[in-house]
Amino acid sequence: MTGPAWKRIATVMDTVSAEVIRRLLASEGVPAEIRSDSSLLGEARQCDILVPAAWAARAQAILGQHPASDAELERLAGGCDPPTPDEGSRNA
Repeated sequence: MTGPAWKRIATVMDTVSAEVIRRLLASEGVPAEIRSDSSLLGEARQCDILVPAAWAARAQAILGQHPASDAELERLAGGCDPPTPDEGSRNA
């Protein structure tokens, strides 16, 4: 027995961005996995984000609602939240 057909919905050039996208989809209930062009460890490599074909439209809609900037991807990958307005004024 074979599983569902998977469809590529995004390609990024590092594992950190791929994991952020996978987690975003998972938080919305969409199953997703990452496939890479290399089995070598490291962050700089091409990664495809795949979802079951039946979930592709939902996944693309989610990504369309949440376009992430490079800065946001870095923040999410680091697990840091942006400072609140009060925190920002204390650090100034």
